[in-house]
Amino acid sequence: MTSNFPVWVINLERSKDRLAAITQDLNHHQLPFTRLNAISPDNPPNSYWLSEEAPRYSEHLNKRGYFTSLKVGEISCFQSHQLAWKWLLASSAPYAMVLEDDVQIIPNMRGHLCEALGWLDSTEPRMLKLYSKRPIGGEVVARLPPHATITVPRLPPLGTQAQALNRAAAKLLLQRGKEFGVPVDVFLQATWETGVTVGAIQPPLFTEVSATTGGSTLSERSKRNLWVTLTREFLRLRFRINRHLRARQ
Repeated sequence: MTSNFPVWVINLERSKDRLAAITQDLNHHQLPFTRLNAISPDNPPNSYWLSEEAPRYSEHLNKRGYFTSLKVGEISCFQSHQLAWKWLLASSAPYAMVLEDDVQIIPNMRGHLCEALGWLDSTEPRMLKLYSKRPIGGEVVARLPPHATITVPRLPPLGTQAQALNRAAAKLLLQRGKEFGVPVDVFLQATWETGVTVGAIQPPLFTEVSATTGGSTLSERSKRNLWVTLTREFLRLRFRINRHLRARQ
């Protein structure tokens, strides 16, 4: 079964082992894809946007809406996903799948893929999460026999390892993310701000395999004293509690 929608894999130039692994997996499941060269200091966003149009990190928005400054890798990750959204609008496709390079398809879920993506065939801006770390509660908006569902949670799960979106969603996300101060998954979680409905397929279609492919490519390890670490974790917890409360409004 081949796909009739674009599949883009975000991959850093240096991450050749990751690319080889996901290439083998997607080829096995007959999912042709195009590699998207991830944004990085060596591949800046100005390579794809005019300088005045390039999405940019805002320290003001960061201080107002998040608990810590973003790392270079987090900023580049956000801009890489924005490039995928830009590619979708430049194509004639109604929707596209965007993958990071540390996922694999769960074999017994492959048959649900095309049917699940049919949920995106709408004028409403929609994104479908294809990976989630744990079960998700919420409103079931579609059933995919024999046992899968699409659920719209009050608060979408974090992570951007695997998702698909339609053109209406890509357009809104690019408009509302032109300046950003939070990681891309935190941005997508705030559906009350983006206006995009985020659903999640359960069980998920993909699993994360970063532990076997060298760990996260976003890591920027630094030594912190205990007080700094405890303060950071307190701020993280407070942020998450406030976000859950906001999602319930």
